[in-house]
Amino acid sequence: MAGHSSTGARIGLVLGAGGPVAHAFHCGILHGLAEATGWDPRTAALVVGTSAGAQVAALLRAGISAADLAGRATGAALSPAGAALAQHYVRPNHSEPHPDHPWRLRPAAPGYLVRAITRPWRVRLDALIAAALPSGRVSLQSQADGFGRLFGDAWPSEPLWIPSLCIDTGELVIFGRAGAPHIDVGTAVIASGAVPALCIPVDVQDKRYVDGGLLSPTNATVLENTALDLVLISAPLSCMAPLRFLLRRELRQLRRNGIVAVAIEPSLPVRKIIGWNVMDTERAPAVTHAARESVAEMLRQPALRDALRRLGA
Repeated sequence: MAGHSSTGARIGLVLGAGGPVAHAFHCGILHGLAEATGWDPRTAALVVGTSAGAQVAALLRAGISAADLAGRATGAALSPAGAALAQHYVRPNHSEPHPDHPWRLRPAAPGYLVRAITRPWRVRLDALIAAALPSGRVSLQSQADGFGRLFGDAWPSEPLWIPSLCIDTGELVIFGRAGAPHIDVGTAVIASGAVPALCIPVDVQDKRYVDGGLLSPTNATVLENTALDLVLISAPLSCMAPLRFLLRRELRQLRRNGIVAVAIEPSLPVRKIIGWNVMDTERAPAVTHAARESVAEMLRQPALRDALRRLGA
């Protein structure tokens, strides 16, 4: 049944930020998990995807299997059904500025900066930096249009949450969750992935949104009040020490709320392949292969192995 493992457990899946190499990491990890446990990530009760993770989350909700996700990332042949869906995924060219958006050296959200001066106790540094940086010039609209061909204006029937930062208010908005502005999946995906100073902020109902990974690469704590039996967090950026510390804090917060949460992080061999340039698309196939192979080693860790038994392995 959708939303459950073969044991009946309700599984939450969190796919973190990190550019093209994070996208590739998620594809490899999901394929490795599916092979090792028999669990189909498309059946997750709730999927949370941030930035690059939002792309993979949306592809899962579109119906692309873990094997086809990995195949697409590595250039391998896809199943007929997977190929029919994957053809609509568009990776934007971040090196091509939009001609209608000239470079302007001024803050993207001066109004938020003014409010930050008058109410500094309510300001987060991440949001402040995003507001102070100039607007980028790269349009992600082609990617939104591709997801539009998959979903149209409808949101998936199975829960999909996509975090994005509103630079006009400094708040994190979870598209797809009750109370958030109702938008299409494609717009939500690019709103979550619009890197400040590089990409054009995404307009939604008179407010502008940028990369949801600025406040947290995973935003895992948005699940703290959910009725899930297990949360799997694919966290490619935890290879960086400050972000690893943040992930540990998020795990503790989830566990304090009674949720069994497991972080899936790059092993040392995978870290070496990922390197420091998360935008390096040429590394993507190697990252996917290495991430898939690393799952077998992960399953030798008693704590992780015991938790993953809930997947029905």
